[in-house]
Amino acid sequence: KNTDEHHPPPTPIQSTSRTINMVTPSQTSTGGNRSYAVLVVKILLVIVIILLLPKLVTGRPSQGSGGGKRKKKLDRRFLERVSSCETVACGSLVPEESTPCVTECVSSQCHGKIYGDAPLELGEVDERRYYEFERCAKTELRALARQKQ
Repeated sequence: KNTDEHHPPPTPIQSTSRTINMVTPSQTSTGGNRSYAVLVVKILLVIVIILLLPKLVTGRPSQGSGGGKRKKKLDRRFLERVSSCETVACGSLVPEESTPCVTECVSSQCHGKIYGDAPLELGEVDERRYYEFERCAKTELRALARQKQ
């Protein structure tokens, strides 16, 4: 069976022409001035939103985010200590071979805890143990900062 028999073919859509009159602010009465003012206010609101959107998106983190400023400050103190050890105490060593010296300088307690049983050989890189050392040293720095307060 052909289902087209029950439905008539679609008729073409007939276009209607409408005329839109453009009105400038000088041609309007008080009602036209009001619509012009509303348009200006809307444009200004869009501009303000566009200008404030980056601030809203990159606003400060919420309280539950883990204390971003404190973490950055702790990271900075740790990196300053590492840099000082690299240049002063271990400056005479080749950078690739200075990790044991630097970790010992930064925190002898954490160095002993992490590397004591199996010290690094010269030039050896052990990222897992270094991250453990870093976590330990930062915990130590955090405790020292609390004692000073």
